[in-house]
Amino acid sequence: MPVSPAEVKQCFVLSEMVKDCAGQDTRQFRRCIEEKEQAVRAMNASQLNQRIPNVGDRVRATEYDRREWRFDTISIDHTQVFGDAGELPPELTWGSVKDVAARVGPKLGLIPQCRAKTAIPGIISMAEIIGSVKLLSVIALPTGDPYRAYSASIKWHLDDGSMRSIGLALSGRIALNAYVASKLP
Repeated sequence: MPVSPAEVKQCFVLSEMVKDCAGQDTRQFRRCIEEKEQAVRAMNASQLNQRIPNVGDRVRATEYDRREWRFDTISIDHTQVFGDAGELPPELTWGSVKDVAARVGPKLGLIPQCRAKTAIPGIISMAEIIGSVKLLSVIALPTGDPYRAYSASIKWHLDDGSMRSIGLALSGRIALNAYVASKLP
């Protein structure tokens, strides 16, 4: 289903804001998400753009405006996470989401302190809620635009939602709700 770049930006911003909801019980977590979603939906384009960080030379907000978007599901077998996602050791973040989850899950307690070490268990514990909120979906770009695929089977590179994807995969999901981008014109 086609969606606007503005909705994709809302997804990105809400995903950042929801990090403040971590550590709450289920009821509080759900309420926190609802409050933050309401605040995000009230933001204008300029406010959203200011909250979306650039990646190197990439101006994400402008790039998002230049793409066509659809809401869809993508396989964890054909999607790769952002390199060094969640400050994980680089050797753990290569390959598909499924591969990364299989490597990270058993080693999570053994890896050095990093964002992922606390984020992933929280995501797993709230996977049902996170997976049900459209604006907490992942944001997927076609591989090669601008990131290369780690293998020939990879079709999508996550521009946002790597930690969510790993946590959701570890909770048993085999597909991810995603805002899927076209290649840049």
